[in-house]
Amino acid sequence: MGTWKTVKLRSHVNEIQKEVLFLEMSRALDSINENMEFCFYHYKEIESLIANHMARNADNNYFQLRFTEDESVKNNEYQFTVACKAHIIALIRTLHSLPDLIAHVIYISLGLNLKNETKIGRKQNIDFKVIKRILENKSEYEKLSAKMDELVTCEEYKYFNRLANNIKHKSNIRPNLTYNLKGKGRNIYEFNFDAFENYPKRPALAFIENEFKREHDLIVCIGNMLNQFIDSRHSF
Repeated sequence: MGTWKTVKLRSHVNEIQKEVLFLEMSRALDSINENMEFCFYHYKEIESLIANHMARNADNNYFQLRFTEDESVKNNEYQFTVACKAHIIALIRTLHSLPDLIAHVIYISLGLNLKNETKIGRKQNIDFKVIKRILENKSEYEKLSAKMDELVTCEEYKYFNRLANNIKHKSNIRPNLTYNLKGKGRNIYEFNFDAFENYPKRPALAFIENEFKREHDLIVCIGNMLNQFIDSRHSF
């Protein structure tokens, strides 16, 4: 995974913006980094939970886990599935925040608030769609706008966006666990998101892993493009 160095970006914003907006942009930047770390943490915790569960069930008798009458085993199974589901849902909610956070960084870093034609009256209206729409109408931001478009227009993101919005505003799309008795190792554990709207059920862990990597790489790319744009301004 690539990196995005923000020292020059912070310095630039400190020069062109009032302190309150510099601090606002810095908090958004910090939140992007933190939320990426939180997503990584949640995924590693899921992997750890599965590894520990596998170690406790080295005899591979997963069929009995579903039909046992042993209350202790049933409770352990319940705690395991709840913990995994909690981390999956938390990862989704956290990952879904990234586009709007990067939009705030772009808005303040480019000084869009300093021009009447691009200034947004209410802070509540600053979001990814609005900022992308502003940039689309400015030829100097064409490449940056195209990269932002790439973040949210693919079919994977459309599914993710509907998934996250349902979870946040309607009801949880549960990542239910089944044991694939023909699988080996981690492949025994199959978490599948329920079908919803027009989407069929689909594997949860592979999806959130791939979507995290995709969004991480694109946001880092957008950040580095923002750095280059600001560097070009300072070169004159």
